[in-house]
Amino acid sequence: MWPLILLLVLSVPLGGDFGEARAEGRVVSSTLMEVELTVEAPEGRSVVVHLIEPGGPQQTVALAEQRPGLYTTVIEVRRVDLVAVFEVIGGDMSGPVNLSRLGLDPAILGRVAASPRGGEPDPARWVWLAVAAGAAALSLLAFWALGEKRREGPPGEEAASG
Repeated sequence: MWPLILLLVLSVPLGGDFGEARAEGRVVSSTLMEVELTVEAPEGRSVVVHLIEPGGPQQTVALAEQRPGLYTTVIEVRRVDLVAVFEVIGGDMSGPVNLSRLGLDPAILGRVAASPRGGEPDPARWVWLAVAAGAAALSLLAFWALGEKRREGPPGEEAASG
């Protein structure tokens, strides 16, 4: 029962003509890994997977129908978190999904894992930093404005003391 639960947790539904997909792998060398890709698709069709290395080459590989509606391939690639796009020839394409999202163990990727932005910082991080800085500036402005009102005292107090 545990293997079935693990399989369900590691499978990712792709939508469209596709059911669930998963990736399993093993290290071949310090720079290469062997990956088994499996996807559910309409039976009796030709299915391929486009493997894209962000900032690098694209490779298209055919999948073999292992049983009705279940397609598999085994490939040897660099130890990089490739982006996979499944396609039914003459039909639908899945959205892009990283091999790690399909269940590939991150330890297999080693230190060569590529990010979709090629090492650039995530723009969302800068947006949140700007929001935090704006909130801090507004807080300081409110604190300063309230502090000025307290020093001035209530209206009419200055006239009475003179």
